[in-house]
Amino acid sequence: MDSVIDIPEGYELHTELTETDSILQEVSSDLLLPNGYPFSPSHEALKQAVDESAMTADFIIVTRGNDINRNGSMVQIVADERGEGIKLNHYQNNPVVYFDHGFGFPIPIARSSLPKLYKTKATATATFSQILPEASIFFGLIAEGILNTASVSFLPTKARLFKPKSSRNLSEDETEFRPYMAYDFLTSDLLEWSVVGVPADPEAVRKCLDRGQINGYRLTQRVMEPLQKMAGPKPVQSGPGPEELKRRREAEEAQRQAAEAEKKKILETVCAITKETITQAFEPVKTKVSAVSQRIDGFDSKLKQVTGKV
Repeated sequence: MDSVIDIPEGYELHTELTETDSILQEVSSDLLLPNGYPFSPSHEALKQAVDESAMTADFIIVTRGNDINRNGSMVQIVADERGEGIKLNHYQNNPVVYFDHGFGFPIPIARSSLPKLYKTKATATATFSQILPEASIFFGLIAEGILNTASVSFLPTKARLFKPKSSRNLSEDETEFRPYMAYDFLTSDLLEWSVVGVPADPEAVRKCLDRGQINGYRLTQRVMEPLQKMAGPKPVQSGPGPEELKRRREAEEAQRQAAEAEKKKILETVCAITKETITQAFEPVKTKVSAVSQRIDGFDSKLKQVTGKV
């Protein structure tokens, strides 16, 4: 199926714009970077491969499906009768890669190959700087699988705006989640593409911050702030943490050992008392047995005397 669709499902054409200023005035602020240019995040714009020896990473930098993405937009990639797609004329003069479009970290971290454009995606390879310490840190996050997502920013020169069709009759329990307006950027100049701060594993980022290094490189102060934003707040634990559990286990073990020592002490005391009691109880018997034994010995002696006389 052709990736350039006529009207997205559930929408109808609202207007078509061919001037950059008019487009930027119409675009929702949710789709604009702080510098005022649109960007196109996509959960399908992902890392494809990494070469650690060369410090390169291959990415899908933008995709185009058959419907509006969850941010309410779509970007035409190759030229057709509707528009020229993504234009690389200006980008090829300075093909840089940023982290978070330069707002997470203001210095380019890599140089890009000229993106390859297809109907449903654009791909590029980033070669990371080997003299910028922070570039090595970001490359380490990519190599470890912590950062996997890319995004493009661009200057649109032609776009179509769509508005939702009148919704079907919904029950009180139903809600239709669609942006009020949707945007199809038909022609645009690529400004840059970025590795973006949507970590696959925020906990892994927190561990890197705790270690103070990533991939053998010490975290610099300039990169700490964007990493802390990526990591987000530490999750609130509903139960005791590892340190508390360790403390409890040690306390329980100490109590167990103390109880065992007390039981042993009590048993030894009971044994000693029992032994003493038995000894005292049998002392009179021992004395009587000794007396009887002495009498028997005396009787035996006298018997021998009598029998000797006879």
